[in-house]
Amino acid sequence: MANQTKQRALVFGAGRVADWYLNIFFPDLADRCEAVGLVDVNREALRSYGEPRGLWPHACYDSIDAAFAAVDAGDLEPTCAFVVLPPEVHYEAVAGCMKRGIPVLTEKPLSDDLAECLAIEAALEPSHRVAVMQNYRHSEGVRAARKLVAVGAIGRPHAVSLRFRTDYREFGSWDGPARHEVPHPILLDAAVHHLDLLRFVSGKEFESLVCDEWVPSGVTSFAGGCCVNLMARMTDGVRATYEASVVGAGEPRSWTGEEIRVEGELGALHVIGPRLWTERLEDGELVKEEVALEPMRYHHHMQAIVDFLDWIEGGDVEVPTVPDNLGSLRAMFAAVRSAKDGAWVRLDTLGPDAA
Repeated sequence: MANQTKQRALVFGAGRVADWYLNIFFPDLADRCEAVGLVDVNREALRSYGEPRGLWPHACYDSIDAAFAAVDAGDLEPTCAFVVLPPEVHYEAVAGCMKRGIPVLTEKPLSDDLAECLAIEAALEPSHRVAVMQNYRHSEGVRAARKLVAVGAIGRPHAVSLRFRTDYREFGSWDGPARHEVPHPILLDAAVHHLDLLRFVSGKEFESLVCDEWVPSGVTSFAGGCCVNLMARMTDGVRATYEASVVGAGEPRSWTGEEIRVEGELGALHVIGPRLWTERLEDGELVKEEVALEPMRYHHHMQAIVDFLDWIEGGDVEVPTVPDNLGSLRAMFAAVRSAKDGAWVRLDTLGPDAA
């Protein structure tokens, strides 16, 4: 049981995702955590979030360096940190927290540069507490599926698949224009969640994969691959497939409503959002059984934050640490490499220049 204390959080970021933390998550966890410092280059955003919390201007910083200078001077004394900045500056914030012994939970990805991810892993010491947000692990269906596979409910797994489909055909409908204009919009955003789910549910690790991405004929709202097909070999001979589209015109399978299926030697299990069922053949007849799911108090981000707080307070909980998260990040970088080269990529051959 964790020894709960109210944590003093330094929050790196004052944008859209930070709003969830500051106006939704932290208020619901008011007895566990409060923001004591904010960091963002946008001073107006800092002021809008800082003033209501009594942090403006003395505990609002317009650079990562300025925030750490305040920590070093003893003017700011956080007991933990949350990184909700753009991925290209995750490394600077996470590495700075590690240097000062501040437990930190960063939004995915750990970094958008594999070399920086590997540098963080190399610098890890037993005393460091660094976790990465993989919030899709925290739903009743996903957790129950993982347990059923682990206890052998469908026998040894043979294959695992995930289908993701949503409709962003209108330009700008995916949270503004940026994702419509970049290369690899699925692989560098949604895919890290989905590849992580394939690992998490199956209990296996990626060894090699091949990936194809494309823009369908007639689609003009995306510059980069808005459809993805991926095949992978995992440990213990398990195979994985991943299909994703953000220009889907059929029934959505999106954002925690993905379709996950695990095939085993004794049957199969199927997850779609809040539903989980098993399937098996008995005397040539298909038998389907709905699995009753144990309710969770919190889901997704909220549960991930609670787990992180419990972890840094000594609780025996499972969180996505850096070595764990690298299993998903390497798969993401390998998928980008394969999409560019059109060839199978072994994850153990990826170097710092993978992307």
